[in-house]
Amino acid sequence: SFDFWIQLVLFLFAAGLMGISAACIIIGNVRGAYKRMKRLEAYKIRKKISFVEDCVNNVDRVRFPMCVMALSDFEDLGRLVPHEEARRMGLLTFLDTDEAMKSLAKYTAFVSHQWTGFAHPDSSGSQYNSMVQACKTLSSTQDYSIQWVWVDYFSIPQANADQQQVAIDTLAVYAAHSSVFIAVAPSCKHADLGMDLDARSYFGRAWCRLEQLAYLTANSHKRSMPAFLCASKGLLPLFEEAP
Repeated sequence: SFDFWIQLVLFLFAAGLMGISAACIIIGNVRGAYKRMKRLEAYKIRKKISFVEDCVNNVDRVRFPMCVMALSDFEDLGRLVPHEEARRMGLLTFLDTDEAMKSLAKYTAFVSHQWTGFAHPDSSGSQYNSMVQACKTLSSTQDYSIQWVWVDYFSIPQANADQQQVAIDTLAVYAAHSSVFIAVAPSCKHADLGMDLDARSYFGRAWCRLEQLAYLTANSHKRSMPAFLCASKGLLPLFEEAP
């Protein structure tokens, strides 16, 4: 009947309007998400620039002592221990001033690694073994004489969040007073997630990238910035290995 066709036309018209409205809402949401993503990217870039500028401006400002351990003690230790335990054992040397750090800089290695578990950074001990092996290998050459090591787990406070943050803010200072950067990424399993960990996962960790950025920024004025990756292929130049 005529009424039926009128109702059908009105229904189709209303459905069309609803479809157009839904499409507009979807497009608006997509555009909004895109704008939020661009703002987030811009924020991240500003944060990176701010971090670099802060590193450059405060490269000689010691906010928290540089805590290093003698390589001989590190080898005898047999495992990674937290800052507080290493301090109680009397294994840490606290470098409170820029002058003190400069006196050991030539003999200090900045060691970077990824955590292999939620409760402990090296549950299998594979990273510790790689750290020791890398330091010994480099020390066997005429280019390096590593006598001290900086490793975040025992060099940065773990129990006190405020002290930990201040030490993190001083990363560039620690990196600037190290003669070589060693990234340790042996193939192993994450203790809790069961996922494979290796060089690729190392380069994907924000903390590891932060340490690399601190080292590069702090040493950008130097003619060379020695950095190595200790992984399944042995000891290789770090930045040429990045995927």
